[in-house]
Amino acid sequence: MTPEFESFIQSFFEFSDILELPFNGTSMMPTISPGCNIKIRPVTGEFKIGSIYVFIVRDWGKPKLFCHRLVNITHDRLIFKGDNRNKKDNPVDPIDVLGELISSNS
Repeated sequence: MTPEFESFIQSFFEFSDILELPFNGTSMMPTISPGCNIKIRPVTGEFKIGSIYVFIVRDWGKPKLFCHRLVNITHDRLIFKGDNRNKKDNPVDPIDVLGELISSNS
């Protein structure tokens, strides 16, 4: 993901309530299948354990988008986990959450 694309996504919700993105990977199977499209909306109110969010991970030098389920909130950090994964993700800053999943066509 380029800095330009990251900036585009973060500013997109100024113009629209819903963003549709392609989903690749197997981390959310069977809830979300590889190759489907997902729709997200801006986060309104508090984060909800059990809801699925799209967020940016910057741990590997190049920012990447992830779509995982929120499993815990600790010390103002969010803990996510893919439904098809055994391990939880590293903590995420709420500012890196782009939106909440509202639907997928899987």
